[in-house]
Amino acid sequence: ISSPMKSLIPLIALSLIPVLAAFQVSNPSHPRRSVKSTQVVHATTIDTDEHNQFDPIWLAPDDMKALSEVTKIATETLSAVHSDATYYQNSLEPAMYRINRRNDDKGLLKSIAGIESTAAPPPLAQDAAEKTIRWCSDFVQTLNLCPWAKKSLQSNNAIRIKIMPQSMGTDAMEQLIRDSAHELIDLTDSGEVDINVGITFVIAIGNDDSDAGEPAFDFEEFYTFVIDLEDRMFDEADAAHEEMDDSEDVFMPMDPLFGDKVTIAPFHPEWFFAGEGEGDENPLNYEKKSPFPTVSLVRTSTIVQTG
Repeated sequence: ISSPMKSLIPLIALSLIPVLAAFQVSNPSHPRRSVKSTQVVHATTIDTDEHNQFDPIWLAPDDMKALSEVTKIATETLSAVHSDATYYQNSLEPAMYRINRRNDDKGLLKSIAGIESTAAPPPLAQDAAEKTIRWCSDFVQTLNLCPWAKKSLQSNNAIRIKIMPQSMGTDAMEQLIRDSAHELIDLTDSGEVDINVGITFVIAIGNDDSDAGEPAFDFEEFYTFVIDLEDRMFDEADAAHEEMDDSEDVFMPMDPLFGDKVTIAPFHPEWFFAGEGEGDENPLNYEKKSPFPTVSLVRTSTIVQTG
């Protein structure tokens, strides 16, 4: 990615924040919302204990292998294409996969019905997956904060959720973000997922309630971690392109290049825009308040087209 583009992408992404969060000003089909009404919608979405109406199925790695043998679909394809949430317990090896009953492949669902899984994900992992989807549906889509939220929600498995304990730390979260970026590129480039609706959320949860406030995932430190990662992604992409320009024979693996193909953005339960009113005073803060510390990944071309 060229240096001018390196500067352009963050500006485009930042320009969307006031436009999308203050949509009620420019979109006459929606009345302008007060801070109070925004709080009500947000609280209803985040605080509810409502269970997932689509009854998702969680499978352990051994269950996925058994399913692969029955369906003749490679385990990697099953996990990448047919699961909408993945839980990582103590390492970057998946501990559980979630298959949603909204899946369009009825044959796959029938095969799953024949597998008796004895494993179950921690309640916090289930809660994170369900609340994040509900946040997208009942808050982001309802308030029209994102131009492609509705299409993502309506497209089969366009939304992917990666869940990890906060105790794994930011180094593990960075690696999970990088791995998720490669997966998103592969799925959208292959056509398995529409490039304009594919989105991945990498979520950090506490191991239990006492673990929920670890310093590395406090808002300011979490924000700094994500912005630093974004800067390094751009720098890696710039260096890779310069190296390729210097020698046409150089083959460059995808890792240094994904910074110009995927855009990341931080969200946090305690988000606030500095200088714009902290806490509950500014309705714009709610555009970035997610149920858990979260990093979203979308294809950069989608943001450029939107901008």
